Amino acid sequence: MVTPVRATDTAAPRPQSAPEQPAPEQPAPWPSAPEYRAPEPPVRSRMSLRFSADARYAAALVRTTLGTLHPEHWTFGPGPLPARRRVLPLDVTVQSQPFPTDDGRVLLLRPAGERLELQLADPGSGTVVDAVAVPGRGLQLVRSPEPGSLALAVGAGPDGSSRLYRVPAAPLRLEPVLDVPGRLGATTALDRSGRLLGADLRHDGRTWPVVIDLTTGGRQPLPPLPGADAAHLLLASPRSGLLLLACGTPGRLRLGCADLADPGAVRYPERLNAITGAVLPLALDPSGERLALRATRGVRTRLLVHDLPADRSDEATGLPEGAIHPSAAWGPDGLRVAYSTPDRPVDVAAPQPHRPVRRPAAPAPTYAHPRAPVPVPAPGQTVTVQEFTGPDGPFEAVCRGDWRTADTVAVALHGGPEAHWDLGYDPLLHRLARAGIAVVAPNQRGSTGYGAAHAAAIHGAWGGPDLADVRRLAAALAAGRPGSARPPVLYGVSYGAFLALLAAAADPDAWSRCAVVAPFLSGARLHADGSPPVRRLVERLDGQRRTAADGLGPRDLWVLAERITAPLLLVHGVADEVVPVGHSRRLRRRLLAAGRREGPDFQYWEVPGAGHTPSDCPAGAGLDDRLTAFLAEPEPESEPEPGPESEPEPGPEPGPEPEPHRAARPSEGR
Repeated sequence: MVTPVRATDTAAPRPQSAPEQPAPEQPAPWPSAPEYRAPEPPVRSRMSLRFSADARYAAALVRTTLGTLHPEHWTFGPGPLPARRRVLPLDVTVQSQPFPTDDGRVLLLRPAGERLELQLADPGSGTVVDAVAVPGRGLQLVRSPEPGSLALAVGAGPDGSSRLYRVPAAPLRLEPVLDVPGRLGATTALDRSGRLLGADLRHDGRTWPVVIDLTTGGRQPLPPLPGADAAHLLLASPRSGLLLLACGTPGRLRLGCADLADPGAVRYPERLNAITGAVLPLALDPSGERLALRATRGVRTRLLVHDLPADRSDEATGLPEGAIHPSAAWGPDGLRVAYSTPDRPVDVAAPQPHRPVRRPAAPAPTYAHPRAPVPVPAPGQTVTVQEFTGPDGPFEAVCRGDWRTADTVAVALHGGPEAHWDLGYDPLLHRLARAGIAVVAPNQRGSTGYGAAHAAAIHGAWGGPDLADVRRLAAALAAGRPGSARPPVLYGVSYGAFLALLAAAADPDAWSRCAVVAPFLSGARLHADGSPPVRRLVERLDGQRRTAADGLGPRDLWVLAERITAPLLLVHGVADEVVPVGHSRRLRRRLLAAGRREGPDFQYWEVPGAGHTPSDCPAGAGLDDRLTAFLAEPEPESEPEPGPESEPEPGPEPGPEPEPHRAARPSEGR
């Protein structure tokens, strides 16, 4: 934990604090049954990690290498790790919400048919001690400041309203507190009595914080703030009454501090708002004087601790190079944050005290690119951050292994498209590197983390500037490898799958293989049959345009599929809620019509019961191994291709799809 030295001579005056109120008693730990020690198979990934309010406990969902998904509970003692971790032998899905209670138990909100089921589990025995079926649409568990409540829950009504519930322990149930017009967002405790709750409320196209009285069910918006059309309540300190706000106009928000006793008087710390990169506040210390935040620039994230009275940041040290995740808590025993490294799934770190590192705040964000590979410590594999030159300037890539000398080099394209590769853990990329495949994961134009212009380059131009960067990367890899070396292989998921197939069609001889998961045919076709959130994304990014001025033609894989000559592996979850499986089914039909043979030329695998991430269900447990084996497989000997068959182009609204022939699953042999 960082312990900054207070610079009292430059400290800004503190606003008047809220009246002191008695603190609620800490809940006693739940008296567990005799400890259950479940065998723990290797962890493939960890998700949905959350901390209790005092950072004494955490809960997560853990995916094993067998494809099973279970809740996991963490208990932290005083001081640094290690923590006690238990995997509970309970069946959950990726839609389940694990929630650590302040008395050491786990709440689970999980789908149960058309309804939801709320379960209370004892980590010691690994059993469910209480369960109740609950109604609710879009129900989310959040921390409760009230003594005696396990949690609060926020539900969304069909008319755009929200309902707030409390979750008492005995008997377990949802107890309505109040209904509000609009959507309730993030919540935070405001006072030490546990009576006041702060929340963001979006109503009539505007987001503004409100104060909710959990005793009376009343609510009151924060007063108007000068120069602010929008405001978000990010964090609060019940002890001091400090409120951390993001205020301003949409797209131009500043971090500000106010006091619960006078929330209309907001001050904007100059140095806090001068930190470079994308800044995400994580947690306030119990006193409300120090703020832990994540600063992201490109592939790297930093953990900073900002002294709010002194308006000064110190960088935490002792964390391994990796990715800091947006989950943290700061309790009496110190700060705990979720992080991962290139070779380690999401874990918990407790930064220790150290001599502060003084770093002057830069006047404005800059996005520098290293000219030479920058090594990243990662046991068992070499990870570097390298720069490649695109048609419009440099872009970064996370490289695992040495792409110059490896027998097989995989170019991995991220989904999103509003996303980017970082130094965190990715199960497949880790698996590829362990198999001796060098991985180059570029953040081409369209990726986030490099400023607004870099991300906006593909607005109205899906498969334009980003494809140009990928094609330039392929040329750079070919120039840096021996002339007899095998061409790189391609891998992509979702938008990255669409981009990978476009690259394979644009330069057929530049790639030796291509494996994609959940591809779509084009932005226009995805908009035609996607869910409402997907259609809104396509509209916001103007992804329906089909052409670019490079001679390739429409960015539509129904049109371009016949140009692809590299062996393909197409994988899609049957229950994909983001990209309908019909896109892959039509692509399969198009490949067959173009004379490609299923088996020798391409493989097709629909994963039964799987959603947008097929590896997140038991039926897709072998997906990483299958992808790795396919990408590492030597190129097949070429044979004469039969002539293409004719088939009419489908309309944007396809009818029911026939059940396709499905290639053997990994457990069925190849």
